[in-house]
Amino acid sequence: MSTDQPGNTRHRDDTADSLPQTEFAVASEDLRGRVDFFVPGEAAPRAVETVEEMDVALDALLADGDANPARLYHRARPLLEAGGVDHELQVAVAPERLVGALRFGADGTWFTKGANPPEGVATAGAMYDYPEDSEVPLDTVRAALAEFLATHRRPTVVAWQDDPHDF
Repeated sequence: MSTDQPGNTRHRDDTADSLPQTEFAVASEDLRGRVDFFVPGEAAPRAVETVEEMDVALDALLADGDANPARLYHRARPLLEAGGVDHELQVAVAPERLVGALRFGADGTWFTKGANPPEGVATAGAMYDYPEDSEVPLDTVRAALAEFLATHRRPTVVAWQDDPHDF
């Protein structure tokens, strides 16, 4: 947890702070349409520049159901004063049920809002506990990731809910 101001406590994920700061600080104009897609267990992030590459990266996450969640960072977003990223999009999947869940953090934290409570939790092993109603169909996850690639903003093709862990 971090405290922004007295009495204002919010959860955060320390993994964004542990990323190589210089890698993001040298981002040039030719990287502006690029997403770094970190699949757990892989040595380096996947450089994603097209919807097809995003689908391949998501398929790699689906192939290893224990590799949850993946972390995505868009190069077009601004850097913090210290040189770190100002956001994180996590995607967790439950391949056997063809569902996933998203967590977006940037000046607040939001989780996808699914229509029905799930039969289980797609995010076992995630650093954050995802709300039980955060699962959405994989096609919706794919559409949200494609929108994030195109806009570098929190996707609008999914419904969102505030972080239930914020106090």
